[in-house]
Amino acid sequence: MLLSVAASALCTIDSAWARVNEQALRGRALWDGPQPSASFAPREVLGIVVDAMRRNGEPRPHSGTACLLRFSTPDFVLAGAPGRLSPEALTDFMVLTQYGLLLDAEGGIELPSDCLELDDNEAFQDMALFGPAGGDVEAKLGWTLKRGGGGWRIDSLTWHDFRPKFRPGIGQEEWP
Repeated sequence: MLLSVAASALCTIDSAWARVNEQALRGRALWDGPQPSASFAPREVLGIVVDAMRRNGEPRPHSGTACLLRFSTPDFVLAGAPGRLSPEALTDFMVLTQYGLLLDAEGGIELPSDCLELDDNEAFQDMALFGPAGGDVEAKLGWTLKRGGGGWRIDSLTWHDFRPKFRPGIGQEEWP
């Protein structure tokens, strides 16, 4: 069951990315990256953003962190960050903290459950990040998205880290 959910999540991410590439080929400059759209479901938004962050240097430096900022609400700030940062400063901050795991293209990602739409304007999706080559779960994330500004946007991120260097994660308490 878990594998079918993961495979389904990858198909969703692939289809969202294919749609973004199709839009780019129709005249949008690819380096601008995807834009929020009412046609993207919350799970697709996360697929677009996480995929872009894992390719942060493509097609140009900081494209992934720029995508995260573009698909987030004005109030979105990562725990521990000194406020809303530019894409370049956000990349630097992420590399030095637990969030660098989101920039790691070697590890695995799993969306272990369906997206929970709390109401018409708010949704929640959990995510697990794995080490390279099918390693252990390194972090569990909870993404809260809100509808606004032309589509679903990331409003907050809860992060629980299992790596000794970062445990339990900035802004988190150890789980029993």
